[in-house]
Amino acid sequence: MKRAVFGLTACLALVACDEVVDVRNRPPSAEAVGLCSEGDRLFVLVRLVDLEMDPADLELVAMLPDGAARIPTGAGGDGLTGLSTERTAEGRLHRVEWAAPCGPDDAPCTAPCDRLGASLSGVQACALRPTTPPASLTVRALARDTSTGAATETALSVTSPCAE
Repeated sequence: MKRAVFGLTACLALVACDEVVDVRNRPPSAEAVGLCSEGDRLFVLVRLVDLEMDPADLELVAMLPDGAARIPTGAGGDGLTGLSTERTAEGRLHRVEWAAPCGPDDAPCTAPCDRLGASLSGVQACALRPTTPPASLTVRALARDTSTGAATETALSVTSPCAE
């Protein structure tokens, strides 16, 4: 009897160990949570959440009256690539500067739209920072880690100064 119980237990244990576990990478979540100005600079505040805490790449798209256009980054802020994430709902907050056009005193200056990489959203148009900051703006934030991506769209009002 002991042999039969032992044999049955061993057989069930082998079957249980043979299960395949399918682990899927969940896409990071990006949410534009603010638009603020400091002097003549304009920043988009973005919250990044990723359950695996993988670094994420970001793309910001301004929803303008004449269509959607990508927001290029300026020298200030955290940039758009390799951004840290948090697993909690509060996420990790990042500041992304909205680039202005090259001025006559900015030599040498590579036009910000020329620095844009491959699009995550499929949007090819580029929107340089307006001379006068908008009172409000709808921004689509897209985040991608090594293999997956997701997007959210948020209407923002401009605040001054930037408070994190």
